[in-house]
Amino acid sequence: MLFLITIIKQKRLFHTHSWKMSIFLIYGYEMSIAMSP
Repeated sequence: MLFLITIIKQKRLFHTHSWKMSIFLIYGYEMSIAMSP
């Protein structure tokens, strides 16, 4: 969640496409952690 908060705070610094890509990267990162043993 901390990463999401950081991205939201910096949202104005990103173009729409880059911001969406960042969300996908974070989602994948969190999923990889959730799948870790």
